[in-house]
Amino acid sequence: MSHRETDSRVCLRTPKRVLIYDRPEVDDNLETVVREMGYAPETVTDLAAAIEQFEQRDFPLVLIRTDEAGSGLDFVCSAHSPKNTAVIAITSCAACESAILSLRAGARDYVVWPGLQEEMGYILKRVFEEVEHARFREDMLCMLTHDIKIPLSSILGYSTLIFEKESGSISPRAEDFVKIINSSGLKILSLIDNFLTTNKIDSGKLHLCLDDVNVGLFIHDLATTFQVEIDRHRLRLRLEIENDLPLLEADEGLLFRAVGNLLSNACKFSPEGTDVTISARAAMVAADKGCDVAGIAISVSNEGAGLSASEIPEIFERYRRGQAQGSIEGSGLGAYVVKSIAEAHRGTVCVESIPNRLTTFSICLPLNVV
Repeated sequence: MSHRETDSRVCLRTPKRVLIYDRPEVDDNLETVVREMGYAPETVTDLAAAIEQFEQRDFPLVLIRTDEAGSGLDFVCSAHSPKNTAVIAITSCAACESAILSLRAGARDYVVWPGLQEEMGYILKRVFEEVEHARFREDMLCMLTHDIKIPLSSILGYSTLIFEKESGSISPRAEDFVKIINSSGLKILSLIDNFLTTNKIDSGKLHLCLDDVNVGLFIHDLATTFQVEIDRHRLRLRLEIENDLPLLEADEGLLFRAVGNLLSNACKFSPEGTDVTISARAAMVAADKGCDVAGIAISVSNEGAGLSASEIPEIFERYRRGQAQGSIEGSGLGAYVVKSIAEAHRGTVCVESIPNRLTTFSICLPLNVV
């Protein structure tokens, strides 16, 4: 089978708070219309109150009412906040001077109102998504920089201990140090890969390079890659691969990232001396049209604290981490990436957890994406 590409997009889910800085004499149901579009608007008519609200609370969007004289633009000039926020001017005429003045003052766009609700809805949706993408990139860069420091410090520290300072000979613990360096390198690679993959997901640029994947060989390769991590945590890795599995149409690189995330989490949260199991079996998978189709289920199971029933519905959201994970490092993106990759393949991911006993994550994929 030749390589081919497809793509999938995962929509963002964030609070849609909107601050409306309006003129007190105007009453044209602007707030009502914005609320009916699915946003949470709050209207203020005083400049000082508008600035106070803006600086104390998080508003991704600010709508300001302007007129021919530029009334309302004083908010743009007076409000100062490090938050990534977009200002949209509300004008009564597209050709009026206020629209031009608004854009020059820093407004992202303008809306003619009263006007077509469809046009306003399109502009608000587009600008809101731009803000969310920008915020996400900023948050992720800060998080990535912070999370890389620990494993990078470990690499630098243990690399200096491989050789004895006085004699220059190799330390008797060099093998242990190399394993720690390898593990820390894998953590950095995982953080970067999850960051890049999530950026592609949220920008709608997650392309699948599809090919036939031998799931048995795929799992053995994955197990080899993680063997050092398994040994470092003193775990036992078990493989349970059903015989004669058919070839799976998938992007092997993204599939490796998804199952690798599950295996990495299993290693981090398993008590020493316990089993981590990777299994693969034939399964029927729910298709887009409501009928089940032939597929393969790949599961990763581990013992440990697990997840409570209240945590499971939210575990696949960005930045979500289980309450029992304590101080273990991680970006909170792993499960989000797993879910997104599974859905890009027209599949699903689910989790079953018995607290303090066993947790199993399963990726169920149809044999053919299309």
